[in-house]
Amino acid sequence: MRLLIRNKKLNFFSHIAFIALSFYLSFIIFFGGFLGYVAAKYITKKAIKGTKMKTGYIKLAILKFKNYNFHFHHWMQGTIALFLYIYFSSNDNHFIISFMGGVIAEDFLCDKNFYKVFEKEKKEE
Repeated sequence: MRLLIRNKKLNFFSHIAFIALSFYLSFIIFFGGFLGYVAAKYITKKAIKGTKMKTGYIKLAILKFKNYNFHFHHWMQGTIALFLYIYFSSNDNHFIISFMGGVIAEDFLCDKNFYKVFEKEKKEE
C-alpha cells in the first residue's frame, strides 16, 4: 500500500483506472436495465395485449384453481429467473442481472394490477 502512496504516477493511473471501470460498469448496468424495461414493455404491449387491429399472440400466464385464478405476473417470472441465474451461475454478468431488473421494474411501473395475484373467477350469467 505504501508503494501506491509514494509512487505518484502509479497512484494517478490507479485512480484513472478506477474511474474508467466505474463508468464502464455504470453503462453496462444502465443499458441492461433499459433494454430489459423496453423488451418487457414491447412484449406486454404488442404480444400479450395486442394492437387495436388484432389480439395478442401470447396468452397470459393464468392458472385456474377451483374458482380462483392465479396470475403469474412477469415480475414474478423475472424474480424467479433472476434468483435461478444468481444461484446457478458461476460468474456475475451485470448485464443479465440488470436486464432482469428492468423486466421486473416494468411490471411494477406500468401494470396497475401488479399486486393482484389471486382473483376470484367472475361468474357469467
